[in-house]
Amino acid sequence: MAERIELIEGDARETIPILSGPFDLLFVDAAKGQYREYIDLAEPLLTERAALVIDNLLVGGEVALPERADRARSDESIDSARALNPQLLDSQRWLGSVLPIGDGVGFAARL
Repeated sequence: MAERIELIEGDARETIPILSGPFDLLFVDAAKGQYREYIDLAEPLLTERAALVIDNLLVGGEVALPERADRARSDESIDSARALNPQLLDSQRWLGSVLPIGDGVGFAARL
């Protein structure tokens, strides 16, 4: 049986609540400062064994730079990634890792 795929456009904070789920995969690649909010909104829609993929968690390596270093990315993006990385790795709900691929890809499996 073929499933119908529907395109939903708009701000994720407005569109996630109208989705019905359940979903096996959550891929997050949007406004870096809102990643945590997107995950929190989508988490109830995920299956018990869902996977989570988050793009740009190393922000081109800039998360490792000292606080006062010159950076190409915004402070908000870097600060957001710096906060989300340990949350993902230390989570009681997810078994996660950050892979040094491109700008950094977070991958987690739901516990």
